Amino acid sequence: MPAARRNWPELLADKVAVFLTLTASLYGLAVLAELARYGVLVRNRTRLIDPTVLAVSDFAVFVAQVGGTLFALLSGIGAVCWLLRIRRRTFDRSETSDPRSIGEVIVGCAVPGLNLVMPGVFLLEVIRRDPRAVTLVRAWWSLWVFGALLVVFNWFWRSRPGLQIMADGVLLSAFTALIASVTAVLTLMVVRRLEGRTVTGSKGAVTRWVVADREALAP
Repeated sequence: MPAARRNWPELLADKVAVFLTLTASLYGLAVLAELARYGVLVRNRTRLIDPTVLAVSDFAVFVAQVGGTLFALLSGIGAVCWLLRIRRRTFDRSETSDPRSIGEVIVGCAVPGLNLVMPGVFLLEVIRRDPRAVTLVRAWWSLWVFGALLVVFNWFWRSRPGLQIMADGVLLSAFTALIASVTAVLTLMVVRRLEGRTVTGSKGAVTRWVVADREALAP
């Protein structure tokens, strides 16, 4: 009997929480590594720093930043797979068809520029009368756009010459890594909220939002 083919989109969707947790953790470590590097640079202005310390500092920054970037990429792929799944399940429950095609969702999440706008739209389309989820998605959306603009500004800043510019760039990198870490945490919170789970993954209490009759509520 031939081995069953793995359903990679489902596997990636199942692992998105793990990817996001690792992304947040690695970028959190990147913040500490960048701040340590800044401290080394400041110290190096008045005293000669041991080359081993410099090498360790550079290695820590490299591992944390590259690791964070790699897992951010995996998180993005897993998040798209998860988004397609949550949309399919949501529209199946309401016995309606998804107005967005799979290709439209993928393009909206992958194409630069569009991916700053459309993911938030796609998420809001599957929220059912849950004001807390709407607020959470809007907070995530704002931070997602801010983080993207911050990355562009970071590239611009690093193109300028000068030692002070370089030192300030380290602090800017630390701040960028912090925003990336918080964005990963917020993304995880959105995922868990739409799944009806707590951040840790346990089954949360289901809150049903209904339209109330004002006259019925009157004393």
